[in-house]
Amino acid sequence: MKNIWTVIKKDLKRYFTDKRILISLFLPGLIIFVMYNFMGNLLAEQFAPSDQICEIYAVNLPEEVKVLLESTHAVKLTDAAGEYPDAIKKEIREKKVALYAVFEENFMENILSYDPQSGTPAPRVKLYFNSTDATSQTAYSLVETALDTIENSIANRFDVNPEGENYDCATAEDVSTSLIMMLVPMLLMIFLWSGCMMIASESIAGEKERGTIATLLVTPLKRSHLALGKIIGLSLPALASSACSFLGIILSLPKLFAGMDVSASIYGFGTYAALLALVVVTVLLFNIILVMISTLAKSVKEAASYASVAMVPIMLIGVVSMMGNSFSDPMLFMIPGFNTAQCFAAVLSLSFSPLNF
Repeated sequence: MKNIWTVIKKDLKRYFTDKRILISLFLPGLIIFVMYNFMGNLLAEQFAPSDQICEIYAVNLPEEVKVLLESTHAVKLTDAAGEYPDAIKKEIREKKVALYAVFEENFMENILSYDPQSGTPAPRVKLYFNSTDATSQTAYSLVETALDTIENSIANRFDVNPEGENYDCATAEDVSTSLIMMLVPMLLMIFLWSGCMMIASESIAGEKERGTIATLLVTPLKRSHLALGKIIGLSLPALASSACSFLGIILSLPKLFAGMDVSASIYGFGTYAALLALVVVTVLLFNIILVMISTLAKSVKEAASYASVAMVPIMLIGVVSMMGNSFSDPMLFMIPGFNTAQCFAAVLSLSFSPLNF
């Protein structure tokens, strides 16, 4: 045990005294937190109700359409009868006007009396907009939605899920777990592998390049002690890096899912304890695989390239976990890596199976 601890201390001293390695260990978690918060802010701004006033020029605007537009959004409606169409289109191109809507005369009477079997052209509406202007696109969607509403009301024969009742039987807890389960297991698998790869690829191959591996091999200690010391010494900083990435994901989820009914408060101490146990054994497994790769490689560069190739199946396993915890055969949980992803999904979906775990 003394020899194992000596090897562990040697590796830990190298990893925790090298500023570059320390930055590479803890920077991913910070990047995840910042990136997801930034993405959450963008999504929140995109889906937040807009207070931008849409200026719409209209010709022969029906009263029914006007009422619908004014009830759903802040719009400024201008009667453009007698105006020059080309001048209005120019203002739309310059993003001064959001939309130019041209209706036929007696539009509502025409659509009420129109017979689709007559073979004559249906009443028309021309909507001129600017696809590069967000306000113009909003105005276009508003008018299009209003017209669809009027069209549906003319030939309304039945209603699906009328208002006044909640028809979604899923609970808020179900919604939260389904969204978190789709994202977190895959990210955990990728970041656990990346956290291990940053230091494990360099462990043996780096010793070879520096010439220090020969000194270790001639010292009076068992090869098993050397292997265990290397694995444990690599696992501790890898666990710290993985914990940092995990915290970055968990802390940024509320911001990433801004506007959605998602809450991490549904998870208790048992859930986080199970996740921690899974993280520990997964880091040990990944470190063993990567140390074997580093042992076979002749240089750090070669070890890193092999580790990058080995990351592909890890990513595929993570993608499979996004499909949900649908594998119940206990024998499938004997497959290394795959079992971890499925256990992550099961724990996060609150469908914990002790046997599979």
